[in-house]
Amino acid sequence: LGMAGGVDGSEPGIVTVSMKASDCNAIKVLLDAGEVVTASIGLPADSGPESVGSSMDNGVIAHEYGHGISNRLTGGPGNTGCLTNNEQMGEGWSDFFALITTVRPGDTGATKRGIGNYSDRQPIDGGGIRRLPYSTDFAINNHDMDDVIGTTAPHDLGEVWATAVWDLYWAMVDIYGFDEDVINGTGGNNMAIQIVMDGMKLQRCNPGLLDGRDALFTADFLNYDGIHECLIWEVFARRGMGFDAEQNDRSDR
Repeated sequence: LGMAGGVDGSEPGIVTVSMKASDCNAIKVLLDAGEVVTASIGLPADSGPESVGSSMDNGVIAHEYGHGISNRLTGGPGNTGCLTNNEQMGEGWSDFFALITTVRPGDTGATKRGIGNYSDRQPIDGGGIRRLPYSTDFAINNHDMDDVIGTTAPHDLGEVWATAVWDLYWAMVDIYGFDEDVINGTGGNNMAIQIVMDGMKLQRCNPGLLDGRDALFTADFLNYDGIHECLIWEVFARRGMGFDAEQNDRSDR
């Protein structure tokens, strides 16, 4: 029988569960035999609200807000048109912002971090919506500069940049430790964020990957007397952006 409205027209408030007749008959047999029947409802793997909004995904919010930062800092605050070339890293900085604002105490560089996991109905340790999740572990993320060749989407290029600066973040955490205070902290994570942030201010208009790398050297010199020069070289060389790397045309990947 259907759960139709009562004589007063109101909808019934009785919780119901529909089952197959074969299952009901099996339960009846057990009950007739004096057995105690216990049932539970298993949730599907994709349980949760019918619609998942990206506005509830902290990483997505931080990523999109990051575009406002990189566009305003590159080329100076009065110029928002300095990230229009093919080899510009706007999506990479935005992924970096998503990562640094959602990192949790206990995470390590090797921890697999995906972008857009919630919006894509993936678990916390899911791969995310990028080609590879972010990690300093090459077994998880082996991106290097050659992985931008032939790509057209801005995210594919940004992944490579974000991977390198994420490596730098954790390399500095390894030296100076992690500080949970993102605003006033003095840990290696804070120092790396400062270098990356100031690098955007110092780089040329319409930069390429190696322009961005070189701006980090300048930022490190201005903030920390350049004491991390060798570290920056090592981090970027590991991702194919070392001393012998060639950027060439900033408008051609």
